[in-house]
Amino acid sequence: MVGRRALLREGWGMSIPNGRLPLSKSLFEIGVFSAAVNVLLLVPPFYLLQIYDRVLPSSSMNTLTYLSLFSVAGLAVLGILEIVRSLYANRLAARFDARLGFAAFLAAMNGPGAGFGDVQPLRDLATIRTFVASRSLFFLFDLPFGPLFLVLLYFVHPLLFATTLVGVVIMVIIALLNQAVTSRSGREAGETLAATMNAAQTFARNFETVRALGMASSIIEFWGNRFAQSLRASDKVARSNAFYGGLSRTIRILLQLAALAVGAYLVLADEMTAGMMFAASIISGRVLQPIDQIVGSWRQIAPFGSPHWWIWRVGSRRAHSRRGRCASCCCRCRQEHHDPTSRRRSHTKAPL
Repeated sequence: MVGRRALLREGWGMSIPNGRLPLSKSLFEIGVFSAAVNVLLLVPPFYLLQIYDRVLPSSSMNTLTYLSLFSVAGLAVLGILEIVRSLYANRLAARFDARLGFAAFLAAMNGPGAGFGDVQPLRDLATIRTFVASRSLFFLFDLPFGPLFLVLLYFVHPLLFATTLVGVVIMVIIALLNQAVTSRSGREAGETLAATMNAAQTFARNFETVRALGMASSIIEFWGNRFAQSLRASDKVARSNAFYGGLSRTIRILLQLAALAVGAYLVLADEMTAGMMFAASIISGRVLQPIDQIVGSWRQIAPFGSPHWWIWRVGSRRAHSRRGRCASCCCRCRQEHHDPTSRRRSHTKAPL
């Protein structure tokens, strides 16, 4: 089998009708859109800074008008980039699905639960596709720009930099605690739910036999117990995410207030202007917001780490080597559909 890193590199490249478009290039382009979005997020603090430090002291209507026009234009571009980034992520998810769909289908057909209707690899691929197309991916792209905003705060004033840095450390600790608490429970919840759904498929397929044997009530009770275990595990994960998500958001707001208080102190000490105080408070919030969003969306981000393992193991070499075999199987199935005699003959052949 192909190694995890080798298949990961191959998985990031795909062929399309108009040429070869690597998925790594698509991720890079999403990163470029994210960089532009984060730069334009500096428009509101810059606007406040100019209003307090330039417009109000000079009482200039022309300055206010031009600043407002430029700010509205910048925010309009920001909105367009957000739309384009979301659409691009949806296209990327579709490309990822097209690139690995065949390997996932083969893994489902050749897996140990194929005879019981287990299509877990296809569900895993759908989970990854949903994650790539969601805003949770954008939170990960926005995270690297936090240090840049932090450096910007250092140039505003070192005390604001230190205050925000303490907040970043606290938020990172909360994120790590949330990951440590929910990782095992989330994995158990996913495995239990998958086993429950597979059992339901098996029972539904053989329900006539089960009912004829008078085992319907026992089967339903068995499935209900398994489903209750899945619900308990999911509830445990939800409680943990709710607790750490609420704690993270509360601390983020408190730290923004702390940055505002530090800024007010520096204004009273004649070390900065009022406009810089409000601008620094907004920038401080931008540093902390991606971490808070990741903690709040951890339930959507965490499953991405568990289902992707089989994709790196499946290997496209194995998929390509079996492509002809699968194609011949499909041709034979179509032939059997139109020719009943060939269907009878196929039963005498050994299975693939």
